[in-house]
Amino acid sequence: NLNFLRPLENYLLKLDTDLVIIIFDITYCMYYTLIVMAGRNQSLIGAKEVAKKFNISYQQVNYYTNLGFFLVRYNKGNQRLYDYHQIDKTLKEIQRLRRKGYSLRVIRGELLREQNAFKR
Repeated sequence: NLNFLRPLENYLLKLDTDLVIIIFDITYCMYYTLIVMAGRNQSLIGAKEVAKKFNISYQQVNYYTNLGFFLVRYNKGNQRLYDYHQIDKTLKEIQRLRRKGYSLRVIRGELLREQNAFKR
């Protein structure tokens, strides 16, 4: 249970870099690593803003999120925040592949393949 970090939430979102916190649980003798994706709050936008800025429907934002195209960077209650730059890059790639005649299923496979190659 990481509720002790709640008071730091606003501070963590204002950091300029990501933060790694390593926690040792004495009760279970286990280490937990928590990576706080901070420092990117300047480029975080909500789902409605994504729809407006990129001229797509709110339903399409939800659909692309469910397909795994859009990664939710921060989720609090019903508010999902996305990285503007990731959305921009992904939509450009989707549009490029759609112009070539690829289906969303094939595009999804291609994007996942690229993400996995990047992780190696």
